[in-house]
Amino acid sequence: MTPYWLIPLFWIPISIWHYNSGDAQDSVRISYFFLGTLFWTFMEYILHRFVFHSEDMPYFIHHPKFFVAHFLLHGIHHAFPNDHYRIVFPPIWGVMVY
Repeated sequence: MTPYWLIPLFWIPISIWHYNSGDAQDSVRISYFFLGTLFWTFMEYILHRFVFHSEDMPYFIHHPKFFVAHFLLHGIHHAFPNDHYRIVFPPIWGVMVY
C-alpha cells in the first residue's frame, strides 16, 4: 500500500542525482530524461497490457505460481479499485526494476 505522493518524493531526488552526476551537456541530459520517460511509459503500457491482462496466454494464467504473483502485483488493484493506496506501483518494486 503506497500513497501517491510517495512516488515523486522517492524518485525525484534520484532523478536529480542522476541529472547532476552525468558528464553530458544539459541538452543531452534533458533529451535523455524525456526519452527515458517515453520509454518507461511505453514499457509500462506493454507490461500492463500483455502481461497483467494476458487472458490469451492460458499456460501462465492457470499456473498457480503465476496466478499468485499476478494477483499480488496487479490483481489486488482490481480487487480493491477504490483503495487510493493501491493506485501506484510501490517504490520497492520499482527499485528492483531499476
